[in-house]
Amino acid sequence: MPGRTPSGDERARHVAAALLAASDYLGPLLTVAGAVGLAFGAGNLWVFIPGIVLAIAGVAVSSKGVPAYRRLEEECARMRDQSAGRTRNLHGILDGVLRTTMELLPLVDFSQSRISVYRHDDSGFAFLGRVSRSTSLAQPGRRRCPESEGIIGRAWDVGWASIKDLPASRDDWDKECARRCGMDIGVVRALRMQSRSVVGIRLDKNPSAQQPAGVLVIESLRRAGVDGGTIDELKKLVLKPPVPSLLAQVVLALNDDAASTPEHGR
Repeated sequence: MPGRTPSGDERARHVAAALLAASDYLGPLLTVAGAVGLAFGAGNLWVFIPGIVLAIAGVAVSSKGVPAYRRLEEECARMRDQSAGRTRNLHGILDGVLRTTMELLPLVDFSQSRISVYRHDDSGFAFLGRVSRSTSLAQPGRRRCPESEGIIGRAWDVGWASIKDLPASRDDWDKECARRCGMDIGVVRALRMQSRSVVGIRLDKNPSAQQPAGVLVIESLRRAGVDGGTIDELKKLVLKPPVPSLLAQVVLALNDDAASTPEHGR
């Protein structure tokens, strides 16, 4: 069956597209031809003048494509700026929600403790944010944590996890933490914060959600700075909107922006 005959408008669009594509090559070709005419026609006006015309035409044809490409470059830059701005705004919201959570846990001494939040993806856990009343404790550390490692992995699997009474001696702490948290001893020795008690709770989007959003972790320098009572308080918060719901939604949104999200970790 013969194909449909293109309309006049369609033919015009096809020709315009072909000319635009050809301009990528036509402009430089005319410019080169003009340059040759100028080079070899210095004593011959019949060669020199066409050379000038060809060079001008080449520059004119080439310049027609510049605004279009520039507009595309500007649009790409604008979209990158918008994406980066969205990510910064989400991190600002995340920081605010974490600080609100800190205020809602008055029994935890956050001059000796910190709250961190992690998102989950196919590679494990990626750090998103951290707050503490101690500047040094609020500093980020590792970019990523394996899915099967420590309090974070345990909380992700069963919903919550807790550990306390870790040793005061750093050497003993390294060994005990590696044993009880299922972490490589080399990884433990590289950790800056010697957390003697840690709790974690999974962040579900809502009670019926199949895929959780991430994990919230609280660490303390005190051997019983956080414990089962902290878990109970966190569970109450999870059931009391809007803090946990907002936190989960921000984590999910940042997970969508993962390619442009800076990652650090414990």
